[in-house]
Amino acid sequence: MPGARTRLLAYSHDGYGLGHLRRNLRIAVGLRRHRPDVEVLLATGAKAAERLASAQGIACVHLPSVIKAGPGRYESTEPGETSVDAVVARRSAILAETVTDFAPNILLVDRHPRGLHRELDAALDIHRSRRPHTRAVLGLRDILDEPETIEREWDQQELTSAIEDHYDAVFCYGDRGVYDLVAEYGLPGVVADRLQYTGYLTDNLVPTDAASIRRLHSGGARLAICTLGGGQDAAGIAGAFLAAMLHLRERNWRGVLITGPYMAPNDVETLRNHPAAADVAIIRMATDVPSYLAAADTVFCMGGYNTTCEVLGLTVPAVIVPRTSPRLEQLMRAQRLADRGLVHWLHPDGLTPRVVAGALAYVADTPQDDLLGRMTWLAHTGLHTTALLLSDLLSRATTFQHAEQVARAIG
Repeated sequence: MPGARTRLLAYSHDGYGLGHLRRNLRIAVGLRRHRPDVEVLLATGAKAAERLASAQGIACVHLPSVIKAGPGRYESTEPGETSVDAVVARRSAILAETVTDFAPNILLVDRHPRGLHRELDAALDIHRSRRPHTRAVLGLRDILDEPETIEREWDQQELTSAIEDHYDAVFCYGDRGVYDLVAEYGLPGVVADRLQYTGYLTDNLVPTDAASIRRLHSGGARLAICTLGGGQDAAGIAGAFLAAMLHLRERNWRGVLITGPYMAPNDVETLRNHPAAADVAIIRMATDVPSYLAAADTVFCMGGYNTTCEVLGLTVPAVIVPRTSPRLEQLMRAQRLADRGLVHWLHPDGLTPRVVAGALAYVADTPQDDLLGRMTWLAHTGLHTTALLLSDLLSRATTFQHAEQVARAIG
């Protein structure tokens, strides 16, 4: 039987890249910094989860892996398993069992209120029906996709009713002044009433090894860091970075390319054989990405939510290449933040060596004081705010639990 310790279970479906996992992991670490008594468990399908979570001393429940094959379509990556329906059924059973055994006070769900193909439905029913004092929180990134796409998905998947039935709060990890989810997506009152904007998750980044990384890789030259998230669809962007570094070599630049753990081995081998590889260190994965970013004169990256938050929080000049399919949220975010002078972005169809090299050299000269000044226009303490909100929900949940226990003892 579970003891009296306060518990949080954080779920992310992770059908593509590491974004959902990394967001929940950062929130979990921030909450434990604020509330060391909280026991955290991550439920995720990301194959790299154990390495990232163990670096923070957090345990994981691994869900059978799937990969996104298109908008709303997923395929199994499990050996010998071809049916995604069978994999989802296994994942659903694991989630239901985890909620039953771990008995979390709060279930924190990233992005998908019902999980992948409704795999979270059974766990949500168990979470509330067996322990009515518990809480469920849905976390949404700042931008989800084009309004027409999101409105259609919410209608088809019956997400409003899921939120009404199961969720006590909805957190948007963004700034309403940058993107107003309620207005842009026409969210109904039952969702709007539970939605709170936390600000971007840019705070509490601790780049402990930045100085040593810079000493190791720059050799006294200017340093460009390229980071590509999971890396599965990023070989072309990585190649564009290496080609640009050939142009920057004569200007005394060096680089580091973090391919991501999901980039195909053949693509990684091709990159290692690139002529620029003599001046660029190529590594598969870093558990401390903020230290690499903080070591850089400029960053070249994809436009995922977490990486964007890191370059904003560290006020590192950045050139963002947003993914434009299967969703447009990265492009939309890059455009909104560029309008505020916080980032520079390039379309993935226009990555010629000279364009990339010119952009990297240009943004590298951005004074950090300018970026710091522009950050004051942005709600950017989302990690702290989220920790406070979760802590308050945990306190209320444990208070109700204690009251129930006293009532049962008396009765």
